[in-house]
Amino acid sequence: MSDDYERLGGSADPELVPACWIEKSGGAVAAEIEFGMATEQAMVSTSKVPNLAHYDVGRGAFANSKFTYLYFDCVGPKLAGSSDSDPAVVFGKLHNRVQSGEEDEPADGPGPIREANLTVLHSVAYKLAEELGCRGDGGLTEKVTLTTGS
Repeated sequence: MSDDYERLGGSADPELVPACWIEKSGGAVAAEIEFGMATEQAMVSTSKVPNLAHYDVGRGAFANSKFTYLYFDCVGPKLAGSSDSDPAVVFGKLHNRVQSGEEDEPADGPGPIREANLTVLHSVAYKLAEELGCRGDGGLTEKVTLTTGS
């Protein structure tokens, strides 16, 4: 991912890089996580998708029970050209493939799934921020606080 950022001259790469898959027993993929570089416009357009709750995590996080998106700034040596005035924006996406109505969904609705998805995505994003050497861990904390935003 950092090589793509340098190759593109510090701009966003439209391709997401798979980070991991979470499998259910039996081998079916239950969730997948991908990362890439984003633009401010991409974050703004994500924030306008209906039925996504906004969380004050990193630069911003948006989630429902199927998709979770997390953005954070990264200024560090592995993202050449990133600076305080022009940070690289890293984008993470978790796609929960568990279908609504399956036994995995809590009886009290999608809220717990949405927050569990964000917790998992945040954990992987935090480790990525550390690996990339993002100053201040990209504004992420070791343990996520799930505060909804405006």
